[in-house]
Amino acid sequence: MSPTLTPRQHFEQQVAQLVEKFNRQRAHYLSTAYNETDVRAEFIDPLFEALGWDLNINSSRWPTVKPCANACSARQRALQYRAKHASQYRA
Repeated sequence: MSPTLTPRQHFEQQVAQLVEKFNRQRAHYLSTAYNETDVRAEFIDPLFEALGWDLNINSSRWPTVKPCANACSARQRALQYRAKHASQYRA
């Protein structure tokens, strides 16, 4: 953060950068190829960091929190669940 910016100005600057980033590749971000894991990594986490949240789960502030499996999207988890339990649904 620049020493001449207030925390609010810094936040507004970071949000403006996120909005600009989204607008540059709007079609890509609105496509079905862009999944929720990518949204979180590129927009949601940076937004919460701009709000001052500590999202670094490896920090000493959160010693009992385990890393979540961001690599697997909700759709992928649903498909894995269906495949695992498919025999229950077959006639």
